[in-house]
Amino acid sequence: MWKKDNGTISVKACFGHLGHDISAALLRWSKEQEEFLKLMIEEFSFDYVIKHLRKTYSSRESKSFYTTSQDLNNVMRKFNLCPGLRDKDDLTSSSKRASENNPEDGIRFLRMPTDSSGPHLAMGSSSGY
Repeated sequence: MWKKDNGTISVKACFGHLGHDISAALLRWSKEQEEFLKLMIEEFSFDYVIKHLRKTYSSRESKSFYTTSQDLNNVMRKFNLCPGLRDKDDLTSSSKRASENNPEDGIRFLRMPTDSSGPHLAMGSSSGY
């Protein structure tokens, strides 16, 4: 560690130690993994993505097995994403998601409004959306 003339402090460190196992959960995401997560976030809810990754990468030696909602939030911010967005219009997006009839998405019921101002809109969800 050293202090520069302008008052900033620089640190050079080693975050691993000899004799310790490397934990897959602490590895950085590769560009390919981030791109895959980006595609998943564009199509599915966080809950679905995490469940899918844990099922697909059941080996605890894979970074993907340890994916958290914070990891997905970081990817979402990096690529400026809105998870589950199918259309820029909220009603159209909700209608498209409901018509996909994906049980993992969480939408259980959708009644569209009688006009664009929104009366009589009803949506039931099991994933907090």
